[in-house]
Amino acid sequence: MPRLSRPGLAKRSCACLILGLIVLSALSAGAAGAAAATISYVGRVASGTSASASTSATLTASRPVAAGDALLVSILLSSTTVTGVVNVTDSAGNTYAIDRDQSDGSQGDRVLLFSARNVRSLPAGGTISLSFPSAAECHASADEFTGLAALDRAASAWGTTAAFSSGATAPTSQAAELLFGVVGNESGVAAVTWSAGWTGLPALSASTDHLGAAYQVSNAVGSFAATGAISGTWMAAIATYTS
Repeated sequence: MPRLSRPGLAKRSCACLILGLIVLSALSAGAAGAAAATISYVGRVASGTSASASTSATLTASRPVAAGDALLVSILLSSTTVTGVVNVTDSAGNTYAIDRDQSDGSQGDRVLLFSARNVRSLPAGGTISLSFPSAAECHASADEFTGLAALDRAASAWGTTAAFSSGATAPTSQAAELLFGVVGNESGVAAVTWSAGWTGLPALSASTDHLGAAYQVSNAVGSFAATGAISGTWMAAIATYTS
């Protein structure tokens, strides 16, 4: 007896195979996307300190910055105009947003935090340029992170106590977020000491003024503050970034 073919069954088998391949491909892409979104610190890109009056500063990248990463720029301006415009640009054409600006009132000092996310590649030797109202001193650093999507929360404060605190943010939107803290002090006897849980980054100093930055990655939704020990007049800020 001749063998009968079953075209309907063959078509269904083919469709199931194609659907299975699509699902596997989607799962693989999702896993790759999750891996790519992991927040991690890459390293210090550039830093510099000027102890003479100026209205601009240029940082030179000591190594390349990968496309798609984020750059966080921390700035301390001494004896400046607390309401004047501060801008950050770079030679790759990336756009920097100001995420926090904290002054110490009539004393005329400021700590600022800028970020550029999903950046174009910045080569070694590329420049990050700052412009600002005349300042007696300028400290600035740029740090690279992977996996940052958007600014979520921020808080800042200033004081003269031996313990500094940025004040607490509003509750974060995600469990895993980058917490980035910045603190500057004027007429301090030593650089900042960060509280447990924070990873401090190389500090900058000129005479009795210092700029410090630190980070950690949260593992639960919550309100967070950048805290530690310091001296002199301080200005502290924290910003959180989603992955």
